[in-house]
Amino acid sequence: MILADKITELRKKAGWSQEELAAQLGVSRQSVSKWEGAQSVPDMEKILQLSNLFGVSTDYLLKDEKRNIVKVDKNGKEAILYYKKLNYKNNMSLVEINLETGRSHQIRVQMSNYGYPLFGDQKYNKTAKVGEQIALFAKKIEFIHPVTKENMSFELELPNRYPFNIFK
Repeated sequence: MILADKITELRKKAGWSQEELAAQLGVSRQSVSKWEGAQSVPDMEKILQLSNLFGVSTDYLLKDEKRNIVKVDKNGKEAILYYKKLNYKNNMSLVEINLETGRSHQIRVQMSNYGYPLFGDQKYNKTAKVGEQIALFAKKIEFIHPVTKENMSFELELPNRYPFNIFK
């Protein structure tokens, strides 16, 4: 999907007109129309504003196989995730994340890259303490069964352990 289509899709999903999106970004409706028509591309500042506005992160991730470390790098593979802050307590956020791509360490690297490292992530969080368990939990997983083509959905409650229990 090209950027023009993605902007249109996210704007409509938010229920905004081109005028409303333009007002939030401080640009003209014509600029938004040109972006959506692939006649021009927003500058980097506007792309970052769009990312924050729609709760989407697009990066390029490159894996160092020998060290098992992933970093944001223009030579990497595209990595897209959508995020939504659900709660905030004790200087921590409970975030819902939906992946469009599934890269190695994607959530950990992208969240850390934007200044929001995961609690207990000793690989990508410089303030994590030895022995802390990484606060990464799949509350819901959905997929189409490869043989039966049935939609499979599995959901759990948050664990009753720190730091998850502060959000209950």
